Amino acid sequence: MHTSLRRRAKGYGHISGMLIAVCLGLSLHTTSSAQSPVADSLRSVWNNAALPDSARLLAMFTLAHEHYLFSNPDSAFLLLEAQYAFAEKADVPTRMSQARSMQGISWAVRGNPDKAIEYFSAALEISERLDNPQGIASDLGNLANVSQMKGDYASAIGYAQRSLALYETLGDREGIVACYLVLGHFNRAQSELETATHYYTQALEISEKDGDKHSLSVALSSLASIADDQGNDSLALSYFQKSLALKEEVNDRMLMASSLKNIGRIFLKRGETAVARSYLDQSLKLSVESGNTEVQSSALSHLSELELKEGRMALAVDLGEQAFQLADDNGVVPEAIGAAEALYKAYKANQQPDKALEMYEVYVALTDSTKNEANKKNVLQQRFQYEYDKKAALARVEQEKKDDRQALIRNATLAGLGGSLVFLFIVYRQRNRISKEKERSEELLLNILPAEVAEELKAKGEADAKHFDDATILFTDFKNFTTLSAIMTPAELVAALNDCFRAFDSIVAKYRIEKIKTIGDAYMAAGGLPDPAMGKPADVVRAALDMQQVLLEHQAEREAQGKLYFEMRVGIHTGPVVAGIVGVKKFQYDIWGDTVNIAARMESSGEVGKVNISQYTYDLIREESDFVFESRGKIEAKGKGEVEMYFVSKF
Repeated sequence: MHTSLRRRAKGYGHISGMLIAVCLGLSLHTTSSAQSPVADSLRSVWNNAALPDSARLLAMFTLAHEHYLFSNPDSAFLLLEAQYAFAEKADVPTRMSQARSMQGISWAVRGNPDKAIEYFSAALEISERLDNPQGIASDLGNLANVSQMKGDYASAIGYAQRSLALYETLGDREGIVACYLVLGHFNRAQSELETATHYYTQALEISEKDGDKHSLSVALSSLASIADDQGNDSLALSYFQKSLALKEEVNDRMLMASSLKNIGRIFLKRGETAVARSYLDQSLKLSVESGNTEVQSSALSHLSELELKEGRMALAVDLGEQAFQLADDNGVVPEAIGAAEALYKAYKANQQPDKALEMYEVYVALTDSTKNEANKKNVLQQRFQYEYDKKAALARVEQEKKDDRQALIRNATLAGLGGSLVFLFIVYRQRNRISKEKERSEELLLNILPAEVAEELKAKGEADAKHFDDATILFTDFKNFTTLSAIMTPAELVAALNDCFRAFDSIVAKYRIEKIKTIGDAYMAAGGLPDPAMGKPADVVRAALDMQQVLLEHQAEREAQGKLYFEMRVGIHTGPVVAGIVGVKKFQYDIWGDTVNIAARMESSGEVGKVNISQYTYDLIREESDFVFESRGKIEAKGKGEVEMYFVSKF
């Protein structure tokens, strides 16, 4: 029992990993994704010998990558093996390299870093033969990550430095971020927290600037781990939760499992077992579904600890044994250390002294092997210089030195977490590259249409017009825009207008309001559609007040520069509308009804710097405590006669 990890701990050899699946009868229809019409179409292309080799290879790769790699990595491996053989026969070496790289990922997803290294090395050999710098950089990055998963920091740092140099030459910002994260995790494992924080912060700044939610979520998780190192549970929890929210936005289920586990672990440390159980159960479910055995093992270890705290000894033992077996089978030492510690405590509490002693010996042997790895720190620091501006790094973290063995255990566990996070980031980065064009088209569609309408359009090829009883319409218009446009240069006019409208876009997103359109210098948005629960009347008014604040800041800034500036009126009215898509080629989501006309009259009857609302909108929000109202009485509105109006401002 547990012989493979004992051999590793005593230096007798490498951990035996999962065997390559050889059953050619393995079903390739194990997931709903694999049974989709898209998957069927890809199979048809692959099986059509009349089609060009390039088309067939692309179909096979897409089928393996999009439909099997994360849900059924065994099947993906077999498909990619077939792709490799076909590409070799057709003499398409780029597809051969691609197949080996994805096979490496399939092993890493299954938690077998040794096999992953074997296939990533094969991919690197082909990329180097082709003199393909992008492929070389990617393969080196993958090797860095799986080496770190194994605890082989010497190899990891070497691969990462080589990969970073290539990515910097290529100007590949995603690759640079990936390398920064690897370097950050290496330094955290060596207790160089200032250096690690610097790399994480650089990764975060680039991913924020580029709007890359995948890498941003990993950077946040990494900074959370630094806070965790320092014992700052509150900050760590905040970072982990922000990271989880980003992962949920892009539905990264593998990465979600990791964040859920870490949040559960923090609540468990606080003694909040009910909350901890909820997060850990979710993590376990997602890690099982995605085949992420590393996170699965860690989640099981924490659940074992939780059951022990609540006095369920037998269940604690069972969960601990599952956790250790997973780590043992897949050769992930940091997770094995955590599982061995949990299982030792469970055996001891369950009055099983022989098994407790046996597991304690495994635990000690593993931590001793980690200590030997940690002692390489000084040699590595002589080999590799960390090039960064010391003054830009955050203040050095004051780390209290605890018992040597406990410090090593903690660092090893965190290093494993880091390796897992960064590797999963690399996996998703490669998947994102393949589907980038699809994402761009999706983003373009969502820029034109509300998400619900876009989904209906994709599903049906059309979207039905809908009636809404209480939509709140907001209109803005700039004073004397025509006059200003005759004085300002076209470039200056467009730039100033764009600055304002971009700020407005951020504001409507903040209050969950739907932007309808811009017409020249007019901006139109609506609350209460397409989801009536979003964009309440009070939120639309708050958005309008924020917009006027933006204009005040715009005025002050441009006055200081001696430039012309915009002033604005805003009008709001609530009532029934019809919303739907108009047009065929350049379609647009629009709204119609008398409510729209009255909202426009609220704007034209208003005053510069003010937010003018109708009686009906006033009745809906007058109980809100953050508003101050000024009755204007009945004002003549063009085409509507006299209408009761109110100015509203912040309390």
